[in-house]
Amino acid sequence: MAALVVIGVILCGGSLFVLIRRALLLREAVQASGVVIGLQPTYETHLAGLFHHTHVPRDVPIVRFRTADGGEVVAKLPPTSAGEYVSGQPVSFFYNPRNPQHLVKSRAAQWVDVLPFFLVGVVCFISLIWLQ
Repeated sequence: MAALVVIGVILCGGSLFVLIRRALLLREAVQASGVVIGLQPTYETHLAGLFHHTHVPRDVPIVRFRTADGGEVVAKLPPTSAGEYVSGQPVSFFYNPRNPQHLVKSRAAQWVDVLPFFLVGVVCFISLIWLQ
């Protein structure tokens, strides 16, 4: 039972820390439009069994855009599925004016990867109540 408390605290606490930090960064986010000027191919490794890994092809779109104050920036979007973007394609995203190199495709995209960890932590706490 103590293990459930520790796991719940670590998962919920860590997830909340990341979520709050990202929310503070996105609080000042500005929507912008740019053009894909190149694609950097990469691979993500996914576990496919105990000793096997699968390499999934991904593209990192490189975009050029103008900030709200008129500066020109070249930055990378987060990795996407291969073939999702092509050079010359217009794209919308959000950036932080303090750090225009940090781009996100949407505000919701910042929560998707952390949410499962938070939910598992909540399940740990609920199971503690259920077990008592």
